[in-house]
Amino acid sequence: MNVSLIAWATLILVLCLTTFGLWWCITITASVPVFLVGGLTYLYLKHGDSSQKYYTAVYRMRQESSKPGLSKVVQLVEAPPPSLKADRRLTGSQVIDESLQEIIGYVLRDYVSPWYNRLSVDPEFPYEVRQTAQRVIVTFAGRMKEVDWIPYLTTRLVDDAASHLRLFRQARAKMKQHRSKHKKQPSADMRQTTSTAAAETVRFRSKNEIYISVCYDGKRAGVSKQGELSADVSTSNSTSKSPPDLESIFFDLEVTMEDNLLCRDLVCTEKDSERQYLQDMSEVLLFLLLPVDDFHCKPLRFLLRELMVSTVVLPLFALVSDPDYINQIIIWLCRDIPTTSDVFLTALRVTDNQEELNATRDMVSKEIAQLRSRDSGGDDDTSVKQQLSSLLYVRKVIENRLQRLKEGTDSDSVGLPSHIDWTKLLTPGTKLFSLPLDVVLKNNIALSYFIDYMSSIGAQAYLFFYLNVEGWRVSAEQQISDMELQKLTSSGDGRQTKSQLPNPTLENMKEAAYSIYEQYLSEKASPRLKLDETIVKKLVFKIRSEVPNETWFDEVQQAVYEKLQNEERFLPGFRSSVSYVKLLAELDLLKDPSSRSDEEDSQSLDEIKGAAASKRQQLQQGPYNLQAEIIETGVVNDRGKTYGIYAVSVAKRYETGYAEKWHVYRRYSDFHDLHQKVKDKYGDLGKLTFPGKKTFHNMERTVLEKRMKMLNDYMQILLQPGVIDTHPQLQRMLLAFLEQGDYDKGVTGGQISRTFDTLVNPLKSSIRNVGQAVRTMPDNLLSTVDGVMDGISKVFQGKTLRPPGFYEHMKVGASLHIDTDDNIPLRIMLLLMDEVFDLKSRNQWLRRRIVTLLRQIIRTMFGDIVNRRILDYVSLMTSPEQVADYLRAFKQSFWPNGSKAESRPPRDDATRMRTRVAAKVALLSSLSDELKHIIGSETTRRGLLCVFELFQHPVLNRRLLYVLLEGILETLFPNHNLNQIFRKLHSRSSRVRDDFKISQRSRMSTTKT
Repeated sequence: MNVSLIAWATLILVLCLTTFGLWWCITITASVPVFLVGGLTYLYLKHGDSSQKYYTAVYRMRQESSKPGLSKVVQLVEAPPPSLKADRRLTGSQVIDESLQEIIGYVLRDYVSPWYNRLSVDPEFPYEVRQTAQRVIVTFAGRMKEVDWIPYLTTRLVDDAASHLRLFRQARAKMKQHRSKHKKQPSADMRQTTSTAAAETVRFRSKNEIYISVCYDGKRAGVSKQGELSADVSTSNSTSKSPPDLESIFFDLEVTMEDNLLCRDLVCTEKDSERQYLQDMSEVLLFLLLPVDDFHCKPLRFLLRELMVSTVVLPLFALVSDPDYINQIIIWLCRDIPTTSDVFLTALRVTDNQEELNATRDMVSKEIAQLRSRDSGGDDDTSVKQQLSSLLYVRKVIENRLQRLKEGTDSDSVGLPSHIDWTKLLTPGTKLFSLPLDVVLKNNIALSYFIDYMSSIGAQAYLFFYLNVEGWRVSAEQQISDMELQKLTSSGDGRQTKSQLPNPTLENMKEAAYSIYEQYLSEKASPRLKLDETIVKKLVFKIRSEVPNETWFDEVQQAVYEKLQNEERFLPGFRSSVSYVKLLAELDLLKDPSSRSDEEDSQSLDEIKGAAASKRQQLQQGPYNLQAEIIETGVVNDRGKTYGIYAVSVAKRYETGYAEKWHVYRRYSDFHDLHQKVKDKYGDLGKLTFPGKKTFHNMERTVLEKRMKMLNDYMQILLQPGVIDTHPQLQRMLLAFLEQGDYDKGVTGGQISRTFDTLVNPLKSSIRNVGQAVRTMPDNLLSTVDGVMDGISKVFQGKTLRPPGFYEHMKVGASLHIDTDDNIPLRIMLLLMDEVFDLKSRNQWLRRRIVTLLRQIIRTMFGDIVNRRILDYVSLMTSPEQVADYLRAFKQSFWPNGSKAESRPPRDDATRMRTRVAAKVALLSSLSDELKHIIGSETTRRGLLCVFELFQHPVLNRRLLYVLLEGILETLFPNHNLNQIFRKLHSRSSRVRDDFKISQRSRMSTTKT
């Protein structure tokens, strides 16, 4: 290969020499290198920088090409991690944001990190989840601030709760009817079952010679071998004939109340349906709260939905709907209310749950065994013996109640059987408490029973006439007094008589008096009262010729009073009737006849109560200090009069450490009267600064608040220990002024307001109580005195236009328009009183009487203070501090001390039953005496026990929670038509009518397309 190359090179050299010659060959050979060197030198000098950059780039490229993997991936991996900055502001309140951030962190730690850490260690995904959750909370909190919650809390919330209670009461009544029918016809059902089975059984013969029976019940067909037929038939028929349970009846009634458009039975009874419903609801909320980009990210949306449903809503609803948890909450709320042995025995006598009685008996038996082990028989064991006797008596009460339940008998809250033969208590040898006529006429409950009795004998006209006259007299006295005061204060001639002064008020009074005469005493009256014609003619003459006077009806009224009291068929007949015995039971004046033999056993209870009372009296002896502070002021409108009122918080503290606290309400005139007494008796104290009277602008808010501050300063000076010690009897005078009840401006020392008869005068208003009661007469009497009674019949005008039971199958709020002129607290009280205490079942007079009493109490004692206090209370309950407390309580329940709460061990049934009894006792102890006096002891007990029984059903508790949740969401988002969405979600129930289901499905399919 080298020889050929040399040969070719030699050939080329010879050719060049022979062709160009030696000179040109040397010249060309030297010129080519020089040209190349010069060109490269020029390029280097001209583009040296560019070449340097090029070489640098080439070098870098060669260096990077030597690294493994894709350069972009390597660059992203080697890049520094971005800083994950989190804005921890959520609601604008630091105390709330701290708790929310901790809860979000606990949720991510316990429900996201365990599975995400197995997939990746990148913190960006948990960070994005937290950021999205924070955006939801920020949007939700902003919406919460924009909504006015007062209408919801005072209308929708009360309506939902009262309607829930109405459904429960109706369901319980219907279930009781079904059970009574089922008990009355057992034999008929058995005969019908046998005949049906015989008529619907067809026998076949199979190939293996075994008879087969087919039983048709109209819906299903069952096949069984011969010999099993009777059992199958009896089982199917017994199932079909058994009375429905409470929950089924409740949801049937709910469908009726919702116009067959909605039923929450599946959500409350089936866990899968409940979870599906909450998931759908969460999807709607996330759509409303999340940004568009985050909502369309399905993995993130589904994760937030499951976190919301599984970690927050479901555990919370499971906890709150648990009856045992509710009972513990009731005990906690009533922890400051003292309980008595009477209430405890009442709770045992009214219960129909044998498990409660058995659990309580076991606990009592253990206590008895422990006390017997400590009883040594000496004189020092007196207290042990008393406790032992009390426990033995309690066990005897429990055993008697168990025996009644086993026998199938029932009793009410005073220990009397519900189906008792009341006539046995009317035998000649039985001594009953005798109520005088004055008490019957002045007590609301007694008067309602007396009206029922008088109506049963057709003599109610006498009673209605007496009450109408009393109402007219009180109203006339008030209006005439007002007219006289106006004359004295006016600049005109004060010597004018009433006859010289034309006044439409006097004409109205005369017309009202003549209407009473026409309705009861005229010859056209039907029925006409049988009274002495002489006094009737005197009355007619006065009405036609004299100026109205409050004494017009005195003689006639006295005659009717004597007739009611002395005629055998009136008050004496009422005392011999069954209604009177029931009245005594309502007033707690009747005891269980079977318990009379146990009076000796119950002496120990009385001794223990007596010892406690004596100890309390000892604590109330000795020197004491008074403390008073005016906490609120407002304006009251009472029978056309407007004046300011001041709420005073009073505390009476003894040196023994015992303290009494109460609230009183005083007018400026009361303070002025006190100042005059102090000034007259103690000259040096008359120089104290006291707000003077003003002729105008007394009701302005600024004036009232300025007066409140000055009166507060004045009272604080009088209550100073140095002032009290140097001025004898001043403390007693101040105590009389600050005692509960109306201020007694006389010389009685204020004891009148403390020592009143609870039966005769429950509302501390003497005979005026009856006068105001006339404002609530039955429909045919309301128009009589309506002209002078402030138009009270307008309150019930709407109800008379509706048939009976018109509103029974509707929500409670459907009748709210009747009282649209009332203020917020009155609407709340009327709705709750109606449903809690079932006032609709009482006679209309008592129901209307309660309405008037509530109006009078609110307007007289509070006025517009109640509305402001409701607003203040709502503001307090929704303040940042309170919301933070709620969140801390939630956090402590599910993450105590920052760690996930372990599943609580289930409490045994005996403990749960004892807790139930304790909650019932606490709830009955919270019942105020004033409410008993207005409605009746038995009615109030039954109302509270009905509410308590309502909370013992977990399914119904869940239903109430979902109703409240839906109401809150509809209030939060009023422009998104959420009620239609909830109807669609609840349309899966089999109780919802089919045409509504089809319409909803067609709408949903149209929307999807």
